[in-house]
Amino acid sequence: MVTSLAGAGAALGEVARAASDDATRYDIETLLSSVGKAEQEPPEKAGAVGLFCGLCDPDVQYRLGYLLGLAGAMGREWTNDEFQ
Repeated sequence: MVTSLAGAGAALGEVARAASDDATRYDIETLLSSVGKAEQEPPEKAGAVGLFCGLCDPDVQYRLGYLLGLAGAMGREWTNDEFQ
């Protein structure tokens, strides 16, 4: 049990260390703020045309690029993950 608790404490320490990075903290705060703002209005249905129009929006383009970079970084971490 002590070994298990020590392992959990070490894992929490790693999460806290990663979250303490200024850029990471800013991105998490931005994500949470954006979710709150998006939740204030009901979403519109979007079909293929709506998706295409969204792709023309510079804000959407910027964040899609961010999400693609995030997916790549997560994929690289996953391939190096010891728990696969």
